[in-house]
Amino acid sequence: MKEFQREISTLVKLKPHINLVTLMGVGQENDDFFIITEFCSGGTLFDILHKMKSIDLNWDQRIKICIDIAEGMNYLHLSNPRIIHRDLKSLK
Repeated sequence: MKEFQREISTLVKLKPHINLVTLMGVGQENDDFFIITEFCSGGTLFDILHKMKSIDLNWDQRIKICIDIAEGMNYLHLSNPRIIHRDLKSLK
């Protein structure tokens, strides 16, 4: 619970950034807590990379994805206070 509260406290303080999903709210159902973020219509990066076999990313698209991720991480690392995201991955 403390970890969840700490993450929410951090997310609330962030200013919107084009390369980060925006926090919309938090919720609880029974003993489950969840974070509500903006809707990303294209699906998750995990889906694009691992599930959508019909999507063939060209090198320009791959580089754009990498740059967008790096810009989002840079924004977090330069924020005040600094936010270090240590488990960057594409989630299921």
